[in-house]
Formats: sequence, structure tokens, C-alpha cells
Amino acid sequence: MALKTYISALVGTLCLASFASPAQAEDFPCKSMQWIVPFSAGGGVDWMARVVVDELQKEHPGLTITVENRTGASGAIAAQALKAASADGCTVMSMSSSMLVAQAVIGADVGYDFETDFEPVINLASTPYFLTAWNSLGVKTLPELIAKAKEAPGTIPYPVSGQATLQAVVFAELSAAADISMIKVAYKGGGEMFADFLSGRVPLFLAFPYEVKQYIDGGDAFYLAVTSKERHPSLPDVPTVAETLPGYDIIQSYGVVAPKGVPANVVAILNNAIAKALHSETVAKKLQTETSFQVDAAGPEKFKALLKTQYVQYQAAAKMIQE
Repeated sequence: MALKTYISALVGTLCLASFASPAQAEDFPCKSMQWIVPFSAGGGVDWMARVVVDELQKEHPGLTITVENRTGASGAIAAQALKAASADGCTVMSMSSSMLVAQAVIGADVGYDFETDFEPVINLASTPYFLTAWNSLGVKTLPELIAKAKEAPGTIPYPVSGQATLQAVVFAELSAAADISMIKVAYKGGGEMFADFLSGRVPLFLAFPYEVKQYIDGGDAFYLAVTSKERHPSLPDVPTVAETLPGYDIIQSYGVVAPKGVPANVVAILNNAIAKALHSETVAKKLQTETSFQVDAAGPEKFKALLKTQYVQYQAAAKMIQE
């Protein structure tokens, strides 16, 4: 009798253990989640979100995550949707440094405040821009660009996808640090901007390597510098802007935030699960082979500090952008 009781208890324990696997949706505050993306499908923010979501759903088979692109108004439409969501951890939003730029430049009218409206969950990854020149410009290094701009002030055009964007910050801080004047050309979207770069109409472009690799390899374009403070491991021969202009450091960060008021333990669950997905073999391979993104996976407090640091930097650059 005792043996039967022991066997029954053991079987029950094994059954419970099989349902207590860490890869179950019970780890999450809900069985279905909404992941809001403030930018169009196919862009860097959207691509990063979908790669992570795909891996999360593989690791947590009982969890359903719906990715929803809510574009427009410098991210305000998506931000308003997140602000209206319940603070239960079932709705999150991807974000990028460009949204912080919009907040710094536009101010309260942008419709969101990262400090008061959202809970930082995790910094997914970051990437610098690669300042790239079309061969028609006749420069192959950043010092050559600066010298050419000084010889003919206000003649070299550069593109930005809107006034309140990180691209505008990159060029504004570069121009100020080098004491040069160039012509800002604002575009509504990246497609038209890139087409004009390829035609030589705007001979400068802030690129990600996958966008321009074939033109670099063919000798049609040249990397002048990378905007991060350190050289990028995938292209170690490309110098940093800081090697010419000390102190220069601008990167694009991609993160995830939740509505204000989500409990800290729920934020921690989300952070741990997303960090695990980021470090998976599948995601790591995609990032290494398809992008210049470098995984960060910072915790909520570190991510919060990063957002504050970037916002202060962008506030300082806001006046230059608006000039």
C-alpha cells in the first residue's frame, strides 16, 4: 500500500514538473501580449522587434504575441496607444533613440514623455551610423570632408529623414564640432533619401552597412567614419568620428518600454525573457550576419539611465537642429 502511495505521489510530481517548465506562458503576466512598433514594417525598429518576438514565441509555446505597427507623428500615435494600455505588462512598445530626439526637439507637443509615461524594460541593441560619401564628392576620409566643407561653406548637401531625427543630431553635432557649414535637405522617408544618395544628388548618407555594402565594394561610395566612440567590430578599419573630433559619440539605441505603473516584478520577468531571447543562437546569428546591431540587453535601471543620458544630449543639440 505504501509502495502504491509512493508511486502515485512520484507520478504526480513528475506531471507537475512537466508543466512547470521555464518555457511556459505561465512565466508571463498574461497568455497573449501586444507588441507595438511606432515605425513602418521593414525598418530597423520593426525588424528588431519581430526577430525578438519570433524567438520569444519559440521559447514560450503557450504565449501569443501580436506585433502591431502604429506609425506616424514621430512615434506619438504608438505612444498614445501604450499610454492607454493597462499597466499589467501585457502591452509593450519598441522604441528608438529617434523618439527621444523628437521629444527633445518638439517638446510637450510631441505627446509623450519617456520619463513620466513609460517603464523602461530593456535596451535591446544599439548601432552607430556609418558616415558614407558618394564618389562624386571626391572625398574618402572625414578630414577630407571637413577640409572641402571649409573651402566651400554651405555647398555640400546632406540628407535627414525629418527635422527631429537622430540623423539631424549626427550632422548638427558634426558640423558644430568641425566648425563647418553644410546644407540640410529634409526628406519625408528613407526611400527617397537613399535614391538621391545613389544618384549623387546628396553625396553624404548615414548608412548601415547592409544598405551600402555593394556600393562600397564596387568603389561607388566610401565609409568616412563611424559615429560611435569606438570602432565597430564588424568593420574595424573604419575610423571613428572621435578620432578626428574628440568626444564625438552618437549611437541609435533600440529598446522596449511598458506603460507607467507596471509592477517591478513584472518588468523583471519581461526583461529576463527578452534578454534570454537576445542571447539565443538564432538571434545572435541574425544580428551578426544581417546587421551592425550590437546586443545590450541592459536591465531596467541601466536602460533608464541611458535614456536620460541620451535625452540630455539631444536637448543640447535641439537648438542646432532647429537653426
